[in-house]
Amino acid sequence: MRTKACIAMCTLLLLAGICVCTADNLPAPDMTENWVGTSVGHDRVHGYLDYPGYDLLMSVTKQQGRVFNGTLTVRNRMTGTTDEPEGFSGVFGPELKTVYLSEYHSGSDIGHLIDENTLGIISLEGGDNAMAFIDTFTREVS
Repeated sequence: MRTKACIAMCTLLLLAGICVCTADNLPAPDMTENWVGTSVGHDRVHGYLDYPGYDLLMSVTKQQGRVFNGTLTVRNRMTGTTDEPEGFSGVFGPELKTVYLSEYHSGSDIGHLIDENTLGIISLEGGDNAMAFIDTFTREVS
């Protein structure tokens, strides 16, 4: 009986030690860069959409720990025009891989940092402008 109790106690102590080493104690990945992305999805008005002639631009301008902010912009490669940037606030989840964005105009996004230079995001918006899109961003290398 004492052997089982000792093993159980050691297991609990090991798990407790692992729990202390959470992402809160680790530095968040640095997001402060420009990111270029592509998008495919569906919206209520236009149906299924694939934007091969457009680039999504995400610029993360400031970061403090797991919290960051910046702007999202759409650039038309054919005409060279760029939409007005939309601001956003973002945070990392506790495991430092999941990303949550709240766009200042409307909509919210949930993403996953695939690797240090690739970010996958699901963009959702409800109501009259209902839409769902899959965005894939790659860090611009200077």
